Amino acid sequence: MKLMPTIIVTVKNRLDHFLKSFSFNISQVGIDYRLLYVDYDSEDDFVNRLHEEIDYRKDIFSPNLKQIRLVKLNKREKYDIRRAKNLGAFYASEYSNVIAINDADTLLGMNYLKKWSELTQPGKTFVTNRIQESRAAYPKRINPIVNYGNIVVSVSDFKKIEGYDETSTGWGGDDDDVFHRLKLLGLREINPYTIEDTSQYSIMHSDELRFKDTLFPDMIKPDSLGVQNTQNNVYKNMERIKSKKANYFNPEYVKKVSTEELVYEQ
Repeated sequence: MKLMPTIIVTVKNRLDHFLKSFSFNISQVGIDYRLLYVDYDSEDDFVNRLHEEIDYRKDIFSPNLKQIRLVKLNKREKYDIRRAKNLGAFYASEYSNVIAINDADTLLGMNYLKKWSELTQPGKTFVTNRIQESRAAYPKRINPIVNYGNIVVSVSDFKKIEGYDETSTGWGGDDDDVFHRLKLLGLREINPYTIEDTSQYSIMHSDELRFKDTLFPDMIKPDSLGVQNTQNNVYKNMERIKSKKANYFNPEYVKKVSTEELVYEQ
């Protein structure tokens, strides 16, 4: 089966990061792909700026970039990253067999998508950009500037776990929960060894920006004990594969609250 991945990027009033990272998302080479933005009710003129950037930069688009698609909410809503990622994954699952979830503040190397998509096998493997857990230690970042939450996974496997758990409300743990449930499904996690191997890095920014306009703006970054408690909650799950709640991955609900449009096609 030919690989046809989609890069999924969610945004909520992050225009500055979008403008800095867009050129990296349109420059993937070696594999045909789509790029999908989930606009989670932004108020910073994101949609107009997206169209402007497409018009301005389309002469330098990668020949492998086949489409850019845009998902928008039909209602006003505070940002929740789990819902936003599920929303993007739902639409991407209709025309792709691999999804690569990437943050708006993360800059991808030109070979990122090809490199990691080709190591993703349905029912066998998925890719993250962290140092995974072991019997002796919890997972951790490869490097402070490497985005921890990036994942490349087959659509079929993401469907089986029903995406991100929308009942999660605290700081962190939602990515580890998805990775853990994929492994409960029987998949092997593949990780880069070094920052150079990841082929990506993040724009560093404050925690204040991280939680601006979110459902839980007063979240407090946990100390080491809090992080440990979060990890304990993830790994005490020994058998549940599916999300407790994933409305934004449910076809009937998604069609009520959102729309998708094609904004560029090669």
